[in-house]
Amino acid sequence: MILLIHTYPGGSDALLRHWPYFQNSGAKEIWIITTEDGKCVVPDNTITFRIGPDKYIDGSNLPTRLIDTLEVGLASNHDHLLVAEYDVLFFHPIRYKEMEHAVAAPLSGGPTWGSKAQSFSHCPWLFHREFAERFIAEGRRVIEEGICTRERGQASSPESSPDVFFGLVCQRLNQPIQHDLWREYSRNDLTLQGHLEEAREAYRNGVDVLHGIKRAEELAFILS
Repeated sequence: MILLIHTYPGGSDALLRHWPYFQNSGAKEIWIITTEDGKCVVPDNTITFRIGPDKYIDGSNLPTRLIDTLEVGLASNHDHLLVAEYDVLFFHPIRYKEMEHAVAAPLSGGPTWGSKAQSFSHCPWLFHREFAERFIAEGRRVIEEGICTRERGQASSPESSPDVFFGLVCQRLNQPIQHDLWREYSRNDLTLQGHLEEAREAYRNGVDVLHGIKRAEELAFILS
């Protein structure tokens, strides 16, 4: 299994802090996906690829970055590709050899803001190589159909989020997602009241993955 980590310039400090936890993932190799501007700071002696501009949810930007990341991962000799973001902590190895389906990810919610996707999944996303190839092809079709759009003066479509885009592509391919391969607590961030305490409780209960940790103070609180 190879781990492909998405980062951006503003996530550099968190990426460096979380580096020991990425090594808990069970991946045989770790490659870092930076942004095209070259301003990301990464650990020494790591393999990096520049993919996509430094933008958040904006039309097809992040869906395209996910697809291009999978294409980079397919250039490796690994049969399993795990994609995670810089704000993820792994406490235990991902049991990728026990996959029951061709793709695995947490179930984070159902339809959102009128999305075509019936569910969405926060990262990490785990793909078997053969399904990653199918996901890339179908994902490009979704983008070409204009589903991940942003009209001038309007917000981007729900599928502009990689979480929702992931759900839609799997749905269109009739591919079941395995939601129970690891235990995860996930939020976009931990700024809302109670979320930081919930993350610490999840850690104390032996969760495998935490997602949404942005600041050093959050990490220290969770581990306290």
